[in-house]
Amino acid sequence: MARQIVPGYLVIDDFLPDDLISQLDAQVAAEEPRLFEIAIDSDINGHGYAGSRRLWQAPGGLGHCEPAFTAAVSARLGDLFTATGIQPCPPARYEYELNAQFDGAFFERHIDSDFGPAAAARTTDRVISAVYYFSRPSARHTGGELELFAFNGTEPAVSIAPRRNRLVAFPSFAWHQVARVSAQDEGLANARLSINCWIHRARPGTAD
Repeated sequence: MARQIVPGYLVIDDFLPDDLISQLDAQVAAEEPRLFEIAIDSDINGHGYAGSRRLWQAPGGLGHCEPAFTAAVSARLGDLFTATGIQPCPPARYEYELNAQFDGAFFERHIDSDFGPAAAARTTDRVISAVYYFSRPSARHTGGELELFAFNGTEPAVSIAPRRNRLVAFPSFAWHQVARVSAQDEGLANARLSINCWIHRARPGTAD
């Protein structure tokens, strides 16, 4: 049996100070009335999913918390590049999504890198993907693990629990999925709350 070749990844617990987590809690609570559901049947490259992605996204994103969150990610860039095996570079930009996943939510096997016609006009590329978890301390849900696939495997090789105040980073070209969430109800209090973060590298000869 061939040895599995797992992409480099990094798990950082206790990523943010308590005051910033409290601000994020307040931000997502303020956005709750405006959450909108996203269902994606194909990725940006036009590849279909056997299932679908189901989550709720906050239109206001990170709001006033974004500068402090970016500073926290920037402070760990050296660790992120080293662990993921990505060649260090000055980030061209940071891309964020503030998401909530309720009972039954999942996201099937995919990559985050952008290819094909939809990405042809872009001046930057995603090189590192990171997920920050901040479900409420009293949240009653199970599942929702981030599952990474080996480059030479068809089944998940790594499963990482969505623990509060945990950041997980991996190469954007790595195949991954989100296991199905089981929650007490559809309320935000029990949701799997996360921030999806992508670090972009500028394409040669372009400016963002």
